[in-house]
Amino acid sequence: GRLVHFSDIGAGEGSASRRMRSKAQGDAALLSASSGVAHKLTIFRPAPVIGDEDDFLNNLMGQAKFSTLMQLVDGGEQRLAPTHVSDVAAAVVAALRDPRSVGPDPKDALHYLYGPEVMTLRDLADLVFGTLHETRDDNSVPVPKPIAKAMWAPLDALRRRCPPGLPFLANYMQSADWAEEISEEKLPPSLKAKRPLTGAEGGGMAAYGRTYADLGVFPQRVTEGLAVEALRFGRTGGYSLGDTK
Repeated sequence: GRLVHFSDIGAGEGSASRRMRSKAQGDAALLSASSGVAHKLTIFRPAPVIGDEDDFLNNLMGQAKFSTLMQLVDGGEQRLAPTHVSDVAAAVVAALRDPRSVGPDPKDALHYLYGPEVMTLRDLADLVFGTLHETRDDNSVPVPKPIAKAMWAPLDALRRRCPPGLPFLANYMQSADWAEEISEEKLPPSLKAKRPLTGAEGGGMAAYGRTYADLGVFPQRVTEGLAVEALRFGRTGGYSLGDTK
């Protein structure tokens, strides 16, 4: 048997984001569990995942089409390397077939899944507006992180008091914790620094791990083809709006 655990590429015990700290703590707890667990453990730390029903690119599209403003923390200058859901699925299958993809050594158990394009959140917002052909209606505004956190604090207070799942409170991109999370680059350690990261920087573990390349998976770009189909279907004038062919 195999225990497969999904974490996040931004997980770190020293993170300012509560969600990212909890991810790192979950990883560490499993890796330090009894040998019977750790020797069957495979951890995936994906970058933001893109797919037809994702809550990342679709979230930005919803803000572009239906919100008064798309609020980009610190102008959306944070770097990330999104990956497509089909590549994540292929990596899971490959890891399950590979006896080397297990703990207890973090270098074997940890798998960083990220795409071939390093871009900013601003770049992704531009992709959304460009694919929708709504560049003239770009409603994005840069918001400094301290202001974003203060602005979203009332929503966070309501989330703690209201039943989960209420539509007007569901957008995680409008929370103080999101402001902290996106302010830390959504990149693997190898792209964040030239040196090995340890301690809090590496999520409490030596920051080595496996990638798509170790699993024989070649990740696709998320700025064209299958990855932007949901955006094309979201065009106000229809799927083929603006096509020249």
